[in-house]
Amino acid sequence: MTDITSSESPKVEQPQKTVAPPITEPAKKPGIAGRIARFLLRMLVVVVLGIVLGAGLFYGTIDLYRNTIEPLRTVDSRLSELEAKLELQNESTQAQVGALQDRAAELEGSATASGETISEMEAQIGTLQLELEQQNDQITAFKVITDRLASLTQDLSALSERVNGIEGVLASADLPTQRILRDLQLLRAMTLLTRARVSLNQVNLGLAQVDMLAARDILVAVQPGTDETPIPADAPSLRAALERLDSALVSVLTNQALAGEELEICWQYLITITAPPSELPVDGAAE
Repeated sequence: MTDITSSESPKVEQPQKTVAPPITEPAKKPGIAGRIARFLLRMLVVVVLGIVLGAGLFYGTIDLYRNTIEPLRTVDSRLSELEAKLELQNESTQAQVGALQDRAAELEGSATASGETISEMEAQIGTLQLELEQQNDQITAFKVITDRLASLTQDLSALSERVNGIEGVLASADLPTQRILRDLQLLRAMTLLTRARVSLNQVNLGLAQVDMLAARDILVAVQPGTDETPIPADAPSLRAALERLDSALVSVLTNQALAGEELEICWQYLITITAPPSELPVDGAAE
């Protein structure tokens, strides 16, 4: 390389020196002993490396087995034990659940049977209550019938006394024939009313109505006329008796208790009208 001092100075080329390449001596080939030594050295290195790698693999495998595989096997065995225990527990739980289900089914069956038994008992109790009420009603009706029969017995006794009294009048007193005939008709009406009351107590409404109508015909027939003079003193009682009988006829099919009361009042009116002879005015004496 040349330095340029001035742009006007001419370039001077200097001759370059040639350097001869170094002379190398040809490499000598190793002998057989050197080759054997190198081979043995290499084999020794390979053997040492193999031993080192084998020892590393051996101890590494043992350490891997101890630190990794053996704990995994322990965990696996424990998992197996836990699975076995869980299976046993599951079987025991299923058995208990099955037993509980069977017990629940038995209890449901028992509850159903108990419910049916209770329903049957309630039905029987209801039936017994109805029967008891019916028996109470029958007892009450029997008492009412007994009372009415006692009343009818008394009425029949009074009627017998009236008949005996009229027979005595017919035998000993001098009464007008018309008065005697009327009293006989009233006695007949009283007999019909007594029969009607008996039929009414026996709930034989048809026969009671027939007897009541026959008694009404008699009471209508013995009613005093508007032009009859003098007007009998018992004419208001006769009209009242007829009104009571008409009221009984109206209620005989709908209200037997009211009909019985009306017949009782009508019968009492007729008892008053057919009083004993000592209480009757003697028309012949008045004449």
